[in-house]
Amino acid sequence: MDTRRTPQDPHPPGRADPRPDRRRRCRRCRLADARPPRHQHPAGPPHRHPASQAPGPAGEDPAVDASPSPTPTPTTPDQVAKAFVTAYTTRFPLKDQDHDAAVERAAPYASTPLVANLKKHDDKDFNQLVAAQAVSAKPTEVTIGQPSDKQRPAVDTSIRVWRQADITIAVTGTDDYTYTRHLTVEVTRADAASPWMVTRVLGIQE
Repeated sequence: MDTRRTPQDPHPPGRADPRPDRRRRCRRCRLADARPPRHQHPAGPPHRHPASQAPGPAGEDPAVDASPSPTPTPTTPDQVAKAFVTAYTTRFPLKDQDHDAAVERAAPYASTPLVANLKKHDDKDFNQLVAAQAVSAKPTEVTIGQPSDKQRPAVDTSIRVWRQADITIAVTGTDDYTYTRHLTVEVTRADAASPWMVTRVLGIQE
């Protein structure tokens, strides 16, 4: 094999030319080499958008909380009277320990003097529940209406009305039973812009 050097091969075989390549390059190539390398993000799993949830029955959005809506705030005399007697006649003797717990449940719908007055008096219904070893007493039916003329202490006005409340209460305990209470409640407000509240209760068993 002829290993002699020729004009086309200025360097001996097996040796690299130590001189840099001086061949003329176009201006575009030189500018491309002078640019800094672009930053590259490390490879990772492809980004996936969360799958949209299909709407529930009747177009309901499953993302919406399915918890029940809060109870509307009572605004009319009838609504306030019903909310008060319902809370007041709901009893849990073992948990409540005394009559005051029922008064506190009804306090949001009553005036401060009425709450204080109810706590000063005993409640016969609560004592009977304790004696019967009842676990709970809950209203199952509450009817609000106009009291009869005989039961109405005074005529209604724009800031004071009287309502008759008939409550059927179911007792759960050693022996389950039901009983009915009839309460006459006074619902008042300071003026036309003020909220209604219960200020007197007649018919409580003492």
